[in-house]
Amino acid sequence: ARCVAAMVRHEPLVSLDSWRGVLLCHHHLQDDRVTDLELYRKDYQSCETVDLAENKFTHEALHYILPHCLQFSGLEVLKLYKNDIGDAGADLLADFCERSPALRELHLSHNRIKAHGAVVIIHAAERSRKAACTPLWLRLERNAVEHVGDIADALQQRLSVCLRCDRSVCNRGFCIHHCKVHLPFFLLQ
Repeated sequence: ARCVAAMVRHEPLVSLDSWRGVLLCHHHLQDDRVTDLELYRKDYQSCETVDLAENKFTHEALHYILPHCLQFSGLEVLKLYKNDIGDAGADLLADFCERSPALRELHLSHNRIKAHGAVVIIHAAERSRKAACTPLWLRLERNAVEHVGDIADALQQRLSVCLRCDRSVCNRGFCIHHCKVHLPFFLLQ
């Protein structure tokens, strides 16, 4: 009997659309494979969008991801939704927000961030924005934020934060209330 080895074609781990400036990886990767992303590559550093959603990254992976993203000269959108990030990643994400004032969107929905972590991230995001800037589109819905109504009320009283209740006048690039941070769908926990 003769064995025939079949050629297995593997799709690349990371796809790069250099025309649109998008780096994408949705492969359910865990922390131990985060370095396989090779975010140090020079051809990635002009990306405007880094989409690492739908993986299984925790705060441990953020130690690798966020410093590299800070090196991306034109980064405007970071997508980390549908991962396993909890409050242990809040300080790392807060630092990233403060060091990325040009960031337009940060997608953290469908993770495990609780009230404390969400508040830490929102405070940092608000501090990082200038008054006349486009608001940061910060997605934090579908996490584990307890007492979300009370927290939302307190954030709106103390910070320049909009829950984007009226979708007809507030969008990704404009806030009718001139707030620094949009928290669309935040009440949906």
